[in-house]
Amino acid sequence: MAQYFIRRLLQSFILLIGVSIIVFFMIRLTGDPVSLMISRDATMEQRQAFAEANGFNRPMSTQFVDYVGKLLQGDLGNSLQYRVPATQLIAQRLPPTFELAFLSLILALVIGIPLGAVGGIYPNSWMDVLSRFIGLLGQTIPSFWLAMLLVFFVAVPIDFLPTFGRRGIESLILPTFALAFGGVSQLVRLTRATVMEVMGENYIRTAAAKGLNPTYIGIHYVLRNAALPIISVTGVQFTYLLGGSVYIESIFSWPGLGTLLEGAITNRDFPLVQAITFFIALFAISVNFLTDLIYMLVDPRIRSATS
Repeated sequence: MAQYFIRRLLQSFILLIGVSIIVFFMIRLTGDPVSLMISRDATMEQRQAFAEANGFNRPMSTQFVDYVGKLLQGDLGNSLQYRVPATQLIAQRLPPTFELAFLSLILALVIGIPLGAVGGIYPNSWMDVLSRFIGLLGQTIPSFWLAMLLVFFVAVPIDFLPTFGRRGIESLILPTFALAFGGVSQLVRLTRATVMEVMGENYIRTAAAKGLNPTYIGIHYVLRNAALPIISVTGVQFTYLLGGSVYIESIFSWPGLGTLLEGAITNRDFPLVQAITFFIALFAISVNFLTDLIYMLVDPRIRSATS
């Protein structure tokens, strides 16, 4: 078990190093950082002063070493637009984004898992047809397109649900549903396929031959064994919702990381773009690491293999 923990921790650290390299060279690959960040009307003296102040006139290797050193100290750089540390801006905008992503995940789990489980236990029933339809629909409709449809066909005619800003619980309904719908379809498809696979196992047929109640079999045998792959997907789904909230926040003007990232790109605040991108990647790696640990604790096969 300790070897598994150390191995996964080492893999996460190596992945984080790769992410830091990609994030660092992301701006450099798009062109001269000074030309991208400073106004086109700036004079040559202003460009040179900007390059010297931000270290862009130094060798690339020196810039990368300084960048990694600041990351190890928790310094993600300073915003050119707001003139404050990027970590401060991320800390201010993270709670609304986390709130939206977390509620979307809960909604996806509450709807997707039961619907997929019923469809897998009772194949070809009307519930199974409904689950397959929702799975197909969520796979084909992008979240940003669904968000715009909700604005035009729900919020505008009804004039009850707000479509702008963070104004209370009612302002969470539309963006949460738009963000969660893709997760619902994925969980429906995964749960249905996993449940149908478990239903074909010999121990399920043995339990049914013993005369056990079908509901008891479904809860204590089918769902418990089908929960293992769902746990691993849940962590991935949460990071997807956190990153996918960029489009939803832009449509609903939600004051989170998405609108902060959009404003940073529009205003060519590339240090802030770099900081937000690295933070989201760090968060995704951390969530996947914790998900693997939970999966190890739940699945006795992994515990026995690592002991």
